[in-house]
Amino acid sequence: MTRKQRSPRYPALSLPKALSLINDVWARNQMHPAPREVVVKALGYDKLHGRSLMLLAVLSHYGLLEKEGGELKVSQLALQYLLPESPEERTKAIQRAAAKPLVFTQLAEKFPGGTSSDELITNFLVRNGFFVEAAKTILHSYRETNEFVEKECGLLSESQNSSSSQEDTLEEYNVSADVEDLSSNEDSTHTDTFSVSMNEEFLVDIHGTRLHQESVDRLLAWLNANREFIPANVSVAKSTEEPQDA
Repeated sequence: MTRKQRSPRYPALSLPKALSLINDVWARNQMHPAPREVVVKALGYDKLHGRSLMLLAVLSHYGLLEKEGGELKVSQLALQYLLPESPEERTKAIQRAAAKPLVFTQLAEKFPGGTSSDELITNFLVRNGFFVEAAKTILHSYRETNEFVEKECGLLSESQNSSSSQEDTLEEYNVSADVEDLSSNEDSTHTDTFSVSMNEEFLVDIHGTRLHQESVDRLLAWLNANREFIPANVSVAKSTEEPQDA
């Protein structure tokens, strides 16, 4: 059976936002493994849905959450940032987390120095399989992450972007890089439902498993591609019944 093609993975938020989120998880759960439903409560959500699952994915992209059995816990990398034994350990943790997302590594290799224009980076991402809106999100997260790393750690040297960092990223990426990996337990059949209405003109119910912002990108692309099959103008028929004589 041919495997369904998937859009590339990416973090929807920047590293500083992810570090703030993992601090919330740590404050509630410490190093104890917990089900996803418990972890998202630390992030301010009562249940699993598109937004809360997206936040779990963000934390996994940066290596801040790790799996233990069918549960999640704060990673050793996150602990090195939250409770560092020295300033150097904290700095190294930030640098390692920033290098975790595979798409960030690819951008750093393609555009070294971080001086390329937004248009060039966006075009590169779109040509490599990302939707336009996803590319814009990645660009924002990438820029904000680099600014944070520069502020907290200074400019990364070539040696810090060397093959050792690359191996670190690729080794751990498949373990915790995506919502699907985080949710591969008995609850993976959970279905999200969203209802959307527009000025009483229509009501749309969206059903899916592990819906997230990228799901919306794909839906928008599909609607745009099939727009021509939707009638341009539909007039509401009015009654032509003649009034009866008294």
